[in-house]
Parts: sequence; structure tokens; C-alpha cells
Amino acid sequence: MLLLDGKRLTYGKAFSSRGVSYPANWLSLTTRADHESIGIAYVDDPVPPQTWDQEWSWGYLDNGSLNWKDFDQKKAQLIGDNNTMADILLAPTDYTVIRKYEKGTAIPADTSSFRDEVRRVNNAREAAINGTSTTEELYNIRLFADLPYPNTIAEWAATRAAAAAAAAESSSESSSESSSESSSESSSESSSESSESAE
Repeated sequence: MLLLDGKRLTYGKAFSSRGVSYPANWLSLTTRADHESIGIAYVDDPVPPQTWDQEWSWGYLDNGSLNWKDFDQKKAQLIGDNNTMADILLAPTDYTVIRKYEKGTAIPADTSSFRDEVRRVNNAREAAINGTSTTEELYNIRLFADLPYPNTIAEWAATRAAAAAAAAESSSESSSESSSESSSESSSESSSESSESAE
């Protein structure tokens, strides 16, 4: 950066020094020697302060690496957070399970599927957590981008319906291609037989 009289100069902006006014394009039209001749100093931009996630580390060590917090403590915390999230998602439909055992009323299919998916994700996340050995590894997986929980039964039902439709479409395309290939082979064989008969 450029400093003059203790102030930072900006290209494209007019400035003044010692009673002399300089137009907005003066810096870009002149050389470094011209700048220094009027007292402009070239100074390295200040290094921005290092930041870190204070929930996961204490800060930076002298060697520049992060001083991560206790692994066992953060692991237990992440497992607890994961279980809490699953409990929150399952709680609104817990009554359907109680009702089934008390009254014999079947749990709606979408509700049952939703609860199964919540438990599947919960178990998969816990397995990922148990597969780590450092706080840094825990930090890198903490968002579980590849293991999202279903938010609502309706959303989960829509996701399943879309997946089923996509699978059906893919199956239909494969069937159509197979039929087309069979038809082409049959036509080719028929043409070959006709040629042999003509001979």
C-alpha cells in the first residue's frame, strides 16, 4: 500500500500534501520514483489477524498449527448433539409408536419410513464420529454434509417419491433401449435370411 503523511493513498482518488493538490489519476500516470520524490512510501499490506473456531480450538501455536481442544470431550459433545437432533426429529411421532402398542393402530407407512431414516442417519453419523482419532478430524466431519437428516415426514415422502420416479424413468429408458436393440437385431437377421433365400 502507499502511505503519504501517515495516510493511505488510493488509486483513482485525489489527494493533497504540503499544500499541493494531486488529481485522481496522478498515481496511475506517474512512476514509483515520482511517488517517492514527494514522500510516498511503499509499505506491505498488513497481515490480517488469524482467526479460528473458538468452539473447537484454543488458537494457534508458535509453529502455526491450531491448538485443538480435547478429543474425548469434543467427541462426546458431537455424539450428544447428534442424538439430541435425532430425538427432536423423532419426538413428534413418538405417539404413533405408543398408540400402536396400546391400541394396535398401525403406524402410517410414511411415518415409519421417516423414523427409520432418522435412525439410519443417526447410526451412520455416530459411526463416522467413532472413526476419528483427532479433534481436527471431528471438526472436518462435524457438518455431516453427506449425511443430512430428513426434516419432516412430508419432505422425506417427497424425496422418496422423486427417487422412485427417477428409478422408474431410468428403468423405462433401459427397457426401451433394449427393445430397440432387439428390434434392430431381429430386422438385421430377417434381412440376412431374405438375402440367403434370394441366392
